[in-house]
Amino acid sequence: MKKPALLAAAAATLALVAGATAPALAAVPDVHLQPGQLTRGADATVPHVEGNAVVDGSFTARFKNAGGVRLLGTSGGDYVVATWSDTTTTTPRVVRVTPTGDRTTILSGLPVWEMTMSHDGAQIVYPKVKYRAKETRTKVYSATDGSLLVQRTFDGFAWTLDADAGTFVMSASQPQRTFSWNTGTDRVTRLTDRAAYAASIAADRLAWMSKDPYRGGCSIVSRLSDTTARVWKSCDQAVWEFSPDGSRMATVYILSDGLGPGQVQLRKGGGRIVAKYHTYYFGAVLWETDTTPLMLTHGKRKTAWVRCDVGTCERASGLTRTQL
Repeated sequence: MKKPALLAAAAATLALVAGATAPALAAVPDVHLQPGQLTRGADATVPHVEGNAVVDGSFTARFKNAGGVRLLGTSGGDYVVATWSDTTTTTPRVVRVTPTGDRTTILSGLPVWEMTMSHDGAQIVYPKVKYRAKETRTKVYSATDGSLLVQRTFDGFAWTLDADAGTFVMSASQPQRTFSWNTGTDRVTRLTDRAAYAASIAADRLAWMSKDPYRGGCSIVSRLSDTTARVWKSCDQAVWEFSPDGSRMATVYILSDGLGPGQVQLRKGGGRIVAKYHTYYFGAVLWETDTTPLMLTHGKRKTAWVRCDVGTCERASGLTRTQL
């Protein structure tokens, strides 16, 4: 029998060999973003909002009297923009803006912050909740001229998660469920008995909570086409945005509240973390490519759109004063 000293020496030798041959695990980049101190890189390559202006490369459309501006999307080369004010003197409206700057109001007087435009640029959906009746009348308008195309009333309180090519993915409560609605055939297909909080038709992804996150609920990501095909689960993080092909997702703390999340985590499609980003608060996440996030980053004093390639980040817009 080998003596204990010999056994210990052999174990130490094996440990040294294993340490020499095993690949070291790379540390996940943890980046604190201060827009005012970041290097200025190339302009953002996707349409976005800067203050009260829509910007796309050399194109800028300013809405001087608007208290809020939201880019619903692009349609046939034009920009479809929602504007509103904090006062009653300005009516919320949806404006179609051409690349030459011509503007046409296509919808007016509706709560534009509740609207979703389909990715193909054809339709705008507005779900009007009727609380006393416990139902939602969902209207679909043309993104070209604002004409009403179709409408349908759903039981409970429903909202839109994603839309493309005449198909809307919707979530609802009372009763809880997630379903798709084909506006061409008027067919409704139930996807799950959970009320999902995020979806991407392009990425084939759906995210929902197993139960109330304040009572220990966890975030679950599955395929949209087959909700039994689970992709990822987290009891700490929730999906904020899926990249277009689903190869990445931006996640935030599951109970994020207030102005916006102070941390965004970049993950692979299966959930493995790639990088962490911190700032005062983040306002939005867009995708320049399937793997490159563009984040509206609000530092304590300055705000800018920031582009990150894993741990390397740069400003992709000018600086503005952070609004609280």
